[in-house]
Amino acid sequence: MMLFTNPVLTIVVIVISLCFLLFAVWQVKHGKLLLRYSLIWLFLGGLLLVVALWPTPAFELSSILGFNVGSNFIFLIAVFFLLLIALSHAQAISKQTIQARKLTQRLAILEKCRRDEAAAKDDVLNNKKLFVVGEDDHKG
Repeated sequence: MMLFTNPVLTIVVIVISLCFLLFAVWQVKHGKLLLRYSLIWLFLGGLLLVVALWPTPAFELSSILGFNVGSNFIFLIAVFFLLLIALSHAQAISKQTIQARKLTQRLAILEKCRRDEAAAKDDVLNNKKLFVVGEDDHKG
């Protein structure tokens, strides 16, 4: 049972799927996307390609689950994956925010230590100058 009765639509979906997969691979290859984040995109692109080539199992599963229209099932799955991706990105952003806060605190501590060391060196140099000036006064 062919559910995409329009062969042009099938070809368009296949071309879009292949372009999406190639773009995701290109992003990883050029260092614009980390491999661990690309896996979900590669999986989704592959799934889209499989559904474009063999749509019958997806639409049969949708009717088994009680969906009157198969496209509603596809949209539900798409929304689920988008929510999964959003949650993954929120988790990554939270982790990076915590790391940025820790790094900011470490940097502030290091800068304070450096200022304290510089101030201590200045105090030592000033004390030496006072001592040397004091010796000159007593000699003269």
